[in-house]
Amino acid sequence: MTEKRMPLVAHLEELRKRLIDDYRAYVKSFISIADPRIREHVDKELDENELLWPQ
Repeated sequence: MTEKRMPLVAHLEELRKRLIDDYRAYVKSFISIADPRIREHVDKELDENELLWPQ
């Protein structure tokens, strides 16, 4: 076998990141906020904090 394999822990971390990114996009697809200030705040909270996906 000449191919290098990603360590299991790194693979699981990447899987977790992809699941969170997909779930974040799914949640955001249901959110429609007209006020730009509120929309910016909600987007920031969803992107920067782990409100829906704790460690």
